[in-house]
Amino acid sequence: ELNDIAAKYPELVTTMVQKWTNISRSVLHAPAASYTPTTPTTPAATTDIKPVHSNPQWTKFNSTLPSKNRSKRAGIKKSIRARKNTELQVSNGNLNLVFSGDDPGIAMDLRRESLPPGPYRLSFELNGGTINGGELFFTTEQKTTLPKGTRISFAVAANGMWQYIDLELETSKSIQQLRLDVSDGPGKASIRNLRLTDTSGKTLRQWPK
Repeated sequence: ELNDIAAKYPELVTTMVQKWTNISRSVLHAPAASYTPTTPTTPAATTDIKPVHSNPQWTKFNSTLPSKNRSKRAGIKKSIRARKNTELQVSNGNLNLVFSGDDPGIAMDLRRESLPPGPYRLSFELNGGTINGGELFFTTEQKTTLPKGTRISFAVAANGMWQYIDLELETSKSIQQLRLDVSDGPGKASIRNLRLTDTSGKTLRQWPK
């Protein structure tokens, strides 16, 4: 690295530059600005040049700076997530679920929410699911992982009509995590008006936000 051999071996430099250009164009799919020869520019000419950005793994190239709202959007998506064998889509305020295997469901992480102490109620409307699939798990300790914690079972009608479900969560501590199962195997379900409230009926959290 301390010896400049470009002047001594110009043909080697040309070969290396060509190889890098081919890799950038055909493998990395980089924009032309990242591998075209550079030319001297005056200070005035550089003001309109947009920088080229790439991630550390060289897998994505673009000329747009990361959005400041990206982390905020990611946080919204993580407020409720699909568990294994579950596909979740939000449409018109409904949580539409498709189950492809055993033990599906959704989970809500509230460990950073600083909720007031319980007791609570969790209510929602359900269409679909399976008759023996109704389970709710919740934790009140940061280090407790689901499905450990408190388990509540409930009946699922699974008759093709909307069913109102209202569950009491008896605890004097703050909720940390929730897991909601409405099916014990493959199938479909839709959930709407999913709310966590205190005993007075005040909404503490609702999904989707």
